[in-house]
Amino acid sequence: MPKDFKDLIELQHYDTYHYARIIDAMAREPIAFMHDLSEMLSGDGFDYFCQPFQKVSALHKFASLVINRTFDEDLLGLPTLSPSRTQVFEGAPLYDYEMHVLPVENAFEALGLPHTTFAEFRSDKEWPALLPGFQRHLYHSRRNPCEDCPEFESLPDEYYEYFNELQLTGELEELCDRLAEEVFYVLFANRSFLYDFNQMMAYYVTSYNTFGDNEAVDPTGMFIPRKDRMSRLRRTEIPEWVKTTVEFRERGRCANCQVELGTLRTPIKRAEFDHMVPLAEGGLNDVTNIQLLCHLCNNEKRARVLPPRLLYERWYPA
Repeated sequence: MPKDFKDLIELQHYDTYHYARIIDAMAREPIAFMHDLSEMLSGDGFDYFCQPFQKVSALHKFASLVINRTFDEDLLGLPTLSPSRTQVFEGAPLYDYEMHVLPVENAFEALGLPHTTFAEFRSDKEWPALLPGFQRHLYHSRRNPCEDCPEFESLPDEYYEYFNELQLTGELEELCDRLAEEVFYVLFANRSFLYDFNQMMAYYVTSYNTFGDNEAVDPTGMFIPRKDRMSRLRRTEIPEWVKTTVEFRERGRCANCQVELGTLRTPIKRAEFDHMVPLAEGGLNDVTNIQLLCHLCNNEKRARVLPPRLLYERWYPA
């Protein structure tokens, strides 16, 4: 891709909709994923989501965490001998036991990212060659060791060691960030998802800090207390890049009444930028939580939490 095209993104759409469906399900039914969400969004790691208007948005960050977690969970399944794309193209034998490929490796290859392969990692460790039936032994050694698998006592948990190595080198983080960017590209156009996502995040914002009688000020400067002494984020100025992005997404129309705001604006017919989930209700200062409204619709909404309208302009006349 020419360097002059730095504002363009090359989309491979590698499992993009698979990850998008997972993230959409979590946003729509967060209670069903409470354990996973608590691990990803609790503690100091949540500070990132509270920083105002970062270009690597809350959705980018969340998607990267979910994708990383998905690759991790894939290690728990029964391994298969699936050759990578490169191995197929190079004419390598499809059932060479040294060429077992994990899903994360196929993702690396699909996006053309440099990485350490599982075979290279095993070679560096000088582990013994894989033998026929090794998938069954690995599976049993992790799930339910049995006397029928004589190797289970000495067989290292190779997949997890390899996965941890990818974490330490930063290769996995780069992969997940790239995949998250593709997920963002798909989901950012969906107002219904953005509303659900920011509603889900609001729960963690309001419960992040509790202000007692002698704690009227948050030392980080990001939070202020609500009347119930739970936390909410401070209002910050919306950057121009956020306004331009949201206006482009809405094609210059009010997200509620769909009136064209255009370039000729009046005191009544003017564009205003609204937090979809208000800050008072735990909303984020994030590009995913901003919508374009006309003055009348914004004045009517005020600080209420209202589901977005699901009207969009067609791509072409019906």
